[in-house]
Amino acid sequence: GGVVENADYMSAAVGTGVFIDNLVGFLALGSTNEEAMANVVAQCQAAGGVECSSDMATNMDNCIGAFADPVNMISGGGVGATIEEARQNAIQRAIDANMAVSAPDVFVVIADCWEP
Repeated sequence: GGVVENADYMSAAVGTGVFIDNLVGFLALGSTNEEAMANVVAQCQAAGGVECSSDMATNMDNCIGAFADPVNMISGGGVGATIEEARQNAIQRAIDANMAVSAPDVFVVIADCWEP
């Protein structure tokens, strides 16, 4: 096994917020997924964002990301072994939620590969 370098932060979360006409990504840490998700929304709100959301959290050894589809004006999160797999996961999650998705246009707003 490995050594946990910072036991205070065992989870990471990504999210987005709207600033005028821009979608901005945020990354936050926490001791649990729930805390990391709350922290990412708080970080966005503190920066003056509106429509702040926490799109994905993890406490596993994988990649998470917040992605946006500018054609359909939606954003969401995904998880996977790579950032591209996380992007594909986010697209599938949107499809599963019966949202219209223009897959070729979906781009990374923020992503991180996490090793707690």
